[in-house]
Amino acid sequence: MFPKLLTILGLASAALLINGEITSKEAMDIVINFLDSYLYPKNAEVAASVNSTLFAEDVKGTVDVSTNFDGRELATEYLFGLFVNLAKDPTEPSPIGNPIGYEIHAAIAHGNTVFVGVKFDFYYGALNQSFPIEIDALFSINDDLQVQEYDLIFRRWAWATDLIVPRLQYANHDECLTFLNGLPLGQFYRLGENNLGCRYLHTPMLSFRPNVHCPHVGPSGGDMCVPRNYTEVVKAKHFPQGFVTTPLEDRSSHKLGLDRNLEAVNLAD
Repeated sequence: MFPKLLTILGLASAALLINGEITSKEAMDIVINFLDSYLYPKNAEVAASVNSTLFAEDVKGTVDVSTNFDGRELATEYLFGLFVNLAKDPTEPSPIGNPIGYEIHAAIAHGNTVFVGVKFDFYYGALNQSFPIEIDALFSINDDLQVQEYDLIFRRWAWATDLIVPRLQYANHDECLTFLNGLPLGQFYRLGENNLGCRYLHTPMLSFRPNVHCPHVGPSGGDMCVPRNYTEVVKAKHFPQGFVTTPLEDRSSHKLGLDRNLEAVNLAD
């Protein structure tokens, strides 16, 4: 009888222990909620809370392209606070971008441990363009259904930034102002040169084709707002066909000019 009682008590204790543990589904649901909260505009709301209860108070975390962010306040500030300024001004030139959507392409949950491979769409308002950013994430969820530990790995981040950052042209707003303040206003009959007037001319075009027009307002000026030489501009042969009538096609400009000079002399005589 006693051995049977011990067996029953043991089974009951095991059942209670199992029932008290977080399930894989619960852990995955918490991670899904975390990913949903990472999207704009929810991310700005989470950042405003300063101490988001998405995280355990003593959360431990790391981001491979940066460093460790331990504690609820630090995790909230860095993982969500990055997007606050973008929420206020989506056109701010930022190398971070703003996550607006995601797709989970890999997911494994075992007890309170979850791995997800996520492909986010990050929107860059300054470029009016979205780029896919891939993040692998490991989470440990505690019994209070909060993130206890996290490890975020940005895949192909170097490649992504090689594509994105050069298009931003200026590191920040102050750098942009410093550069532009150093340019001459320019004359409004010279709107194809390295001046503010030229860049003003191209600003309205940015929303149409940012890949084409962004360089025109940037430091390089692209192929539009650049220093030009008067003689080179005048002598440049821009038109492959030209507008010379058929009888004159085979006559060189030098000979044509000479003939006209001679004709003028003959008329004078």
